Amino acid sequence: MFSSHLRHHVRHLAASTGVPWRVIALLAGVPSGTVSAIIGPTGRPRARIREVDARQLLNLTSEAILAAERTTVPVTPTVHRIEALEGAGHGRSQIAHYLNVSQAELDLLTSGRLVTCTLMVRVRAQAACEAHGLWWSEPDSTRGT
Repeated sequence: MFSSHLRHHVRHLAASTGVPWRVIALLAGVPSGTVSAIIGPTGRPRARIREVDARQLLNLTSEAILAAERTTVPVTPTVHRIEALEGAGHGRSQIAHYLNVSQAELDLLTSGRLVTCTLMVRVRAQAACEAHGLWWSEPDSTRGT
């Protein structure tokens, strides 16, 4: 079954890279709701998934996910997301956990001294805001710009 293949693929990516499913969705360019339905806790995947979403998920590899750790992007959208999380009451240690960075790295990100961060940090910040209902007004490409 195609849906079970997608579910297995997404779960394998999450397990092999240590990256949460929501980050996988963003890196693949697939709506988080679609990925949530694919890997849902009921074990019963969504009956119909858009072909473009299925293709984008299947094309995402562990190597591409790991490359997001080396790809640099402008830091400003990430800083704004960190500020949004702080404004919503999330502590800095909690935000550092969401971004999978140390407290010192988080301080450096928000210090104004950096002009770039990794794509992975940006996507993790985007996923954290999305998970907490902090929708962000500035459109953002997760594909490296």
